Amino acid sequence: MVDEAVAARHALQSWIAGAADGDWSQLIGMLDPDVAFSVPVEGFHGDRRGRSEASRFFAHLAEAVRAELTPTSTLVQGDRVAFEVSVRGR
Repeated sequence: MVDEAVAARHALQSWIAGAADGDWSQLIGMLDPDVAFSVPVEGFHGDRRGRSEASRFFAHLAEAVRAELTPTSTLVQGDRVAFEVSVRGR
């Protein structure tokens, strides 16, 4: 669990940095080449797969998002780690 928590915190810090300055490269670099994810954002709705799809989505975010994310809670269940954040910005 320690390794998962460390990786999750690193991913969160990369997410915070990307939201703040639009540079998502650190987070994208952490993703498995065959990453699977679901997006609820117009133009990207649905299930997506692969680092190239993630790069395309985060390129969209780089143009659309500038926000300050502040972690408020850490949620842990087995080897899964999630973070709740407050968001200030666009």
